[in-house]
Amino acid sequence: MINEHTFQIDGSMRIEEANEEMGLSLPEGDDYETVAGLILSLLGHIPKPNEKLRYRGLKIVITEMKGLKIEKILLTREQQTATIQRVRHETEEEPKGKTTKDQKA
Repeated sequence: MINEHTFQIDGSMRIEEANEEMGLSLPEGDDYETVAGLILSLLGHIPKPNEKLRYRGLKIVITEMKGLKIEKILLTREQQTATIQRVRHETEEEPKGKTTKDQKA
């Protein structure tokens, strides 16, 4: 775990384990049991290092390949990141010196 929203994992990590450890809801399939298998199923081809995809609120980056095998994957939850950015943006745009109904005399 890099932070609460970003994880560096092995491609061989089982889907069930990834879901439990990271609070994800990756689907288990008949054709694959691992996160790498899911990625191969989604892409339909062998990825290259640094290839990126998005899936169900996740940004997925293939960080390491060994031949045709996906060795390392970086997973980032995008929804939390977008929420944090939106909250910061709204806070920055609030007019200064404006009173609310509670503050009016």
